[in-house]
Amino acid sequence: MKKLISIFLALMIMFTLSACGEKNEPEGHNHNIIEEGQTEEDNKEVKGMIYAVSGADKESLLSTEFSCNGGVITPERISAGLSGWTGLKFRISSSTDETTKTITIDWLSDASIIADAVPDTVRESFTFASVKELQVFMLNSLCYSIQANLGKEYDVFYTVNGEDIGSLGIEGLSSATAFNKTDSEFVFVK
Repeated sequence: MKKLISIFLALMIMFTLSACGEKNEPEGHNHNIIEEGQTEEDNKEVKGMIYAVSGADKESLLSTEFSCNGGVITPERISAGLSGWTGLKFRISSSTDETTKTITIDWLSDASIIADAVPDTVRESFTFASVKELQVFMLNSLCYSIQANLGKEYDVFYTVNGEDIGSLGIEGLSSATAFNKTDSEFVFVK
C-alpha cells in the first residue's frame, strides 16, 4: 500500500511540474509577445512611406506604404522596405548625429548598388538600362525615403563599404558632401 501511495504521489508531482510550462490560451489567439526588458512601445507596429525615384519630375516618383515593428522607423528599416518592394538589395548600415542632423549611410558589400550587373531579382515594375541607372535610382530612392520618414532637415551622406561614394564612378558624388546637397545631374532629391 505504501508503494502504491508513493507511486501515486510521484505521478501527481510529475504532472503538476509538467503543467507549469504549459500555457492555457484559446487556440487561434494572436498577440504580440513582449519579452523581458521590452515595453509595449518596443513591439509597436509603425507605418511609413517608401519612394522609388527615377528622375527629377513628379512622374518619376512612385510610392508605397511599408510597416515595421519596433515603434520607430530607422534607415535600416526603410532600406528593408525598399528591398522587399524593388527586389534590389538595399543593404546598409547607418549612423545618425542628432546634433548636426546628419545621417551617414554605408552601403554594404552585398548591396545591389555595388554589383557589376543589374541583378536578376529586380521586380518587373523596376527596369534599368545600366548599372549606373540602377545606382542612381538606389541613391535617390533611399535618400528621399529617409527624408520623407525622418525629416527633410536631415542631410544624408553616403559611403560604399567604408570608402568614398565617388568610388562608384558617378560624376559629382563625394562622401564629403551630403547627397541631397550635391550639385550633380544625378541627384534628384534636393
